[in-house]
Amino acid sequence: MSTQTQPDPQRDTSTFTADVVWQDPTDPGLVIAIEWKIQGETLIAEAIGIRSNANEGVAARQVHRLPLGRIINSERARLLEEGTLLSGFQPSKPLSDGEVDDLASTGGPDQGRHLTDGDLRLVAHLYIKAYRDGDPVQRSVANRLGVSIPTAARRIGLAREKGFIDQRYTQTRGRARSLKA
Repeated sequence: MSTQTQPDPQRDTSTFTADVVWQDPTDPGLVIAIEWKIQGETLIAEAIGIRSNANEGVAARQVHRLPLGRIINSERARLLEEGTLLSGFQPSKPLSDGEVDDLASTGGPDQGRHLTDGDLRLVAHLYIKAYRDGDPVQRSVANRLGVSIPTAARRIGLAREKGFIDQRYTQTRGRARSLKA
């Protein structure tokens, strides 16, 4: 369920709310309403509301056990990846093959310059594609961008921090990939 406000042309921001049902195996379900703000191309969790699915109060123990960081990152990635944001509220469209080629040809900024959201979206796109194909993610990103593996790892970390890659996509060294929900 989503509610929305109209974008503010003066501030280049808009807000909407999306509900996430969190099911703890030992407790009744909780509904977590996340109020999102889109500022530029960044999707930011601005407020969180928690209510019980079973018409009973929410205990402090339940709230303490919530992995809010994982829930927020997972929901942000889901909204961006599935394109389920309402029209007018999509912060950025999925990258087309042409955009990937254009962005990848530059390799990103030179040393000392900051990475843009577009650069980090490209890193996330390449990471998720390599992950789904079962390829080594750092090496794939490094090869595609023409950078070293440590540089690719740093950019992957920045893309994760920015919310372009969530916890569902985790690949550990020497082990089969795992898809976390």
